[in-house]
Amino acid sequence: MKNFNSVLASILIVCSGVLQAQTASTAAHRANTQIIDFILSLQEKSIVAVAEIMPAEKYSFAPTNGEFAGVRTFR
Repeated sequence: MKNFNSVLASILIVCSGVLQAQTASTAAHRANTQIIDFILSLQEKSIVAVAEIMPAEKYSFAPTNGEFAGVRTFR
């Protein structure tokens, strides 16, 4: 659930930045669903790229040296 909240928060942050960067005339020509689809496709590409690069057996890795107590894993 925490991962879902993190992803959702990231999407909303990106969403607000994209919407603010558009001019009124550009935004008028796009439906909300098109904007959301565009943002989600960008996020999906980023997440899938990271997941493909990281080997599955290292998903549970968490550093133990230094001040890393309680850090979250990639999983």
